[in-house]
Amino acid sequence: MSGLPSLLPAFISLGGSLVGVFLGGYLVMANEEKKRRADFVGRQLTEFYGPIFSLRAEIRERSELCKQIQSVAHNEWKELCLQRGSQQRQDERWPEYADIIEYDNELFQDTIFPMYQTMMSIFREKMCLAEPETRNYFGRLVHYVNIWERHFQKRIPPEVITKINHSEENLVEFYANIQKIHDDLRAELAKSKQRYGLRSYLIKLRANIFERAV
Repeated sequence: MSGLPSLLPAFISLGGSLVGVFLGGYLVMANEEKKRRADFVGRQLTEFYGPIFSLRAEIRERSELCKQIQSVAHNEWKELCLQRGSQQRQDERWPEYADIIEYDNELFQDTIFPMYQTMMSIFREKMCLAEPETRNYFGRLVHYVNIWERHFQKRIPPEVITKINHSEENLVEFYANIQKIHDDLRAELAKSKQRYGLRSYLIKLRANIFERAV
């Protein structure tokens, strides 16, 4: 029986080592799982939600500027038309105002509309990175782009476009979904980085405990 007390430190050391190994293994597995999730969220942001969100933001700003310029030009033209004896001046100045409309039409076809096509390409090629609720909007985007393509190619009568309710309003919910998930994923990624730092500290602490136990 005299040898029993001398064995207690060994058992305690072994038990501490086993607990340390178990805790360390658990933390490592949890850390790897969280890292995989963070990596996937990073891909979602950089390859899918971020690019689409940025394209939408640029489209919105360009469109708002067009509306602002057209509104001011409309009011200025009305003022010009109300001036007495201004017919000659109207004839001289009209080409400048008409150019605004022509420029905006060219801007949409040559610059803004290709952004919608890029959105559709990103959606098609990176659909595996989209959340399930986002994938539900793919059809709306395809329809919107395809109708404009037909219009530019003169392959669809304007009356048909009117009847099928072709409008960017059909994409409003899609835009809202993109922004919400984009913001949610950014918040999740920020929290994940904070937690990753804490987990790294705990793993190092476990290693120190294990070394002392041994």
